Amino acid sequence: MRKIIITLLILIAYQSFGQNLNMTQLPSTINSKATEYAPSLSADGQTMVFQSNVDGKYKLYISKQINGVWSKSIPIDGINNYDKESALIGGPSLSYDGNQIYFFSFFKSGFGLEDIYFSNRNASGWGMPINAGKMINTSDYEGFPSISSDGNKLYFIRKKRNKDNPNVFCTKIMVSERDSKGNWKLPIELPPPINLNCEKCPRILSDNETLIFASNRLNKQSAVNDLFLSRLSPDQSWTDPLPIAPLNTPGDDQFATISSKGDLVYFINDKAGNYDIYFAELPEMYRPRKVTDIQGIVQNEMQHPISAGIFIYADGILKNQGGLVSNESDGAFGYTLTHGFSYQVITQAPGHHSDTFNINLKAETAYGLKKRDIVLKEKIGKLIVKTENAITHAPILAIMEEGEDRIEQEVAGQFSIDVRYQDSIQARIEREGFESQDFNFNYNADKVTLNYTIALKPVDPSLFIQVIDKDTKSPISPELDLLEEGNATPVFRGKMLTEGLRKNLNFDKIYRIRIRLPGYFSFQDTINLAGVFEGRKVNRIIPLVQLKEGNKLSLSSIYFGSNSAELSDDSKGVLDEVAFVLRQNRNVTVEIGAHSDDVGENSFNLTLSQKRADAVKAYLLTRGVLDSALSSKGYGEINPVAPNDSEENRALNRRVEFIILKVR
Repeated sequence: MRKIIITLLILIAYQSFGQNLNMTQLPSTINSKATEYAPSLSADGQTMVFQSNVDGKYKLYISKQINGVWSKSIPIDGINNYDKESALIGGPSLSYDGNQIYFFSFFKSGFGLEDIYFSNRNASGWGMPINAGKMINTSDYEGFPSISSDGNKLYFIRKKRNKDNPNVFCTKIMVSERDSKGNWKLPIELPPPINLNCEKCPRILSDNETLIFASNRLNKQSAVNDLFLSRLSPDQSWTDPLPIAPLNTPGDDQFATISSKGDLVYFINDKAGNYDIYFAELPEMYRPRKVTDIQGIVQNEMQHPISAGIFIYADGILKNQGGLVSNESDGAFGYTLTHGFSYQVITQAPGHHSDTFNINLKAETAYGLKKRDIVLKEKIGKLIVKTENAITHAPILAIMEEGEDRIEQEVAGQFSIDVRYQDSIQARIEREGFESQDFNFNYNADKVTLNYTIALKPVDPSLFIQVIDKDTKSPISPELDLLEEGNATPVFRGKMLTEGLRKNLNFDKIYRIRIRLPGYFSFQDTINLAGVFEGRKVNRIIPLVQLKEGNKLSLSSIYFGSNSAELSDDSKGVLDEVAFVLRQNRNVTVEIGAHSDDVGENSFNLTLSQKRADAVKAYLLTRGVLDSALSSKGYGEINPVAPNDSEENRALNRRVEFIILKVR
């Protein structure tokens, strides 16, 4: 009795085939004398991908409909040539936006038997196949993928045990959904009434609710399949599958797809002696829910294509997890909106302001195809690079060198640079007295302002001293004492070479130098690095005055109180060195000459300068210099060494000179 019922159902299905179905065979630009299988359409119905063995092996082909005419199909070389040893590449599913092809094949790079792969459309065609991953694929058979119109679900088949007929190859329909990061989750088996025995070739339609598939449920002992349709209910359960009577024949019916508009069905039939692709107008009862397809391109203000994520909210609920992305080669995108909802669609790309599109389709009844291009404005970020002293953390003025460009700071201690997404900066930060530092920056964030601090390490201060004979200008080799104030250990003590002395010094210190050479006046000075925290270079060429008649040692470092002849303590230290030389050279007679600037009356300055010369003599006498070796004279303002036109020049004129009168 059961076999009779099954036979009657098959007969009814066969008798129904062709009724009210004006089927048309696609032209020879698509069909051949070989086999064509598994057609798949883009949302606008203008692109078809299918499999064919016209070249001896099953490969993928693509054709476009231009002005209602299908172009000659061409092999998809980016996929077909990936692994030439593969005997089968099939079951293609062209994403509704036309940017991806999902398919199955046995490639050496897979996890075992047939795996599911996908390829991205690029500027030159289609890219290298990418394995859908270990969440989708196993070491066993997976095949015939179908990607949902929102890119969020992937339906496919996986091998299962046929309990009714172990000799018949059997599969079940699986579905995987994307997680919040766009990765595929662990797939689940569709429950009954979808999976009952052996189900094959799922195709999720444009509304993401209507599923067509092949099954042998009308004769579980047979390998012959018929086509069925089921719809996803609001409670996420599937309706009892309905045989698609106009498509079912006594033969094996497996491969069909329905246009996004829902009016046309594309299927295979062997009435011409081999399987070819046909199309026909589909009765209303088998059509998916009405949808509106939105298509366009995403680009920036410079009309450059952008790869952007598209997120669809239906009545405030996110319907996809980033499965839709505009094509990076030309910016093309597409998405399908099922009628009955109010939508908000947000398009986002790193480094750009997002775009929001609102459309209310709650009352829409007719299929729609809308063109909508999107221009995303770039986010212009501000990169603030602050430069500071690594020791004091005080801002320092620096230079940034990027290639041949030199960027100067508008604000001391700070660079301000406009940056765009994926801008790359490779520069060197420089400041004299500091170690240079390389700066590498890639802008891949959405922050408007980015702050970086570059702490430049200061180079140690350095000292170069060379001593020369004042008359001959020739380098000489005296004794040098170099002392750091507060440190008992000399930095250097010994005989200098004629080439001079180079020495690194410490930050924030005061140094005293003393130079002695028999037959010359000594030299004493201070190097003040208090508050210095960078690599200051101190270069000193010091002339020593030889002890011979007529030579003159001029000291502007002898200080007195204002309008006073009282010596300062620092001046006494300088005079101690003069006293040391005169004690060592008692055959030398010198005149102490005191000079003033032109401030005040000449008579007053003359008198004051005489008092100051006498004060210097008196101090030297206390330091053991013979009275007979000294004379003193005040010159007032009559012998300036610089114009009295600035405070600096007047300081030069306020000086004490030692003139050698006689060397016995």
